[in-house]
Amino acid sequence: MQEEKHKTSKKFGNRLATILKREGCSQKDLAGLLGVHINTVSQWLRNINEPNLTTLRLISHYLDIEYTWLITGETPIEYAARKHTRKLLLHGEVLLLSDGKADYGEQTKKEVEDLVAKIVNLDPSSRKLVKELVNKLGGEK
Repeated sequence: MQEEKHKTSKKFGNRLATILKREGCSQKDLAGLLGVHINTVSQWLRNINEPNLTTLRLISHYLDIEYTWLITGETPIEYAARKHTRKLLLHGEVLLLSDGKADYGEQTKKEVEDLVAKIVNLDPSSRKLVKELVNKLGGEK
């Protein structure tokens, strides 16, 4: 997934333009794939309008990009770390991160992000074991 290597724009149209350029896909090509007028795609790229959720899903499918990234500009790992409460074992302590509002400093934040990335990339049975371990260490059932 190449979009994770790009500096992510906060604007949908800029993210879409980045992906279209990467894929060598023109506005006309995308309009044809989606069954929309080329002016509609042009408005998206100029950040005048944004597509509906169904169209966003189609764009992510046709251009082989993460739906979450297309909508928010966040990679799936960034989104999961921000959106969901996670308990993580770090330096012998269980830290509770809630909606990304906890502030443990930049170094700790980077360590937590790296740890979340490793956990997310585990196979499902390994993720389950990590979750059980963290829950036991955190005193949950």
